[in-house]
Amino acid sequence: MRKLTRFVLYGTSLPLLTVAGVALGRWVTHEPAPHPVDFTETDLIVGKDFPDTPLVEASGDTIASGALFSGGGRVILLIDPSCPACTEATKRWQRLIDAGTLGADVVIGISDEEPEAIQAYRSKAGLSFAIHRDVANRFRNTFRPYEVVVGSSGVIRSAGGDAKARIDSKRVHRALEQ
Repeated sequence: MRKLTRFVLYGTSLPLLTVAGVALGRWVTHEPAPHPVDFTETDLIVGKDFPDTPLVEASGDTIASGALFSGGGRVILLIDPSCPACTEATKRWQRLIDAGTLGADVVIGISDEEPEAIQAYRSKAGLSFAIHRDVANRFRNTFRPYEVVVGSSGVIRSAGGDAKARIDSKRVHRALEQ
């Protein structure tokens, strides 16, 4: 009986310690947890074209996402107005616009919210850049906030979802020109 108790104790302790060690390691190194299976970030890969999808502007006009890049590269922010990290990310990019580092036409938000909710969010957060509605819900399952730097050719040059990461404006400008 004693051997059986010892076997069960040691047998269950090892897997629990392994799981705890992995979780602690991720926490210490700030490694993000794996994304859910339905995460569509796979379409937003550096070196690939930004996916073409219909978007509705604040005016109510529908445009193809490819038309966003006709005037040069863009920073695309996939956001959800109810997400605190999204608000932090949008304000971070707005500070670059306010400082004159980027133009308000360079940063574009995409959300799947209704136009009224998008406009209310823009007003409340004090955002000067446009936020378009993803009417096809193309990016509905994409982790938010997600920031994609797309060059003037429409090719993704940088992609990531860390709302607290430092923005290297020189690197962004180089990527926008490609």
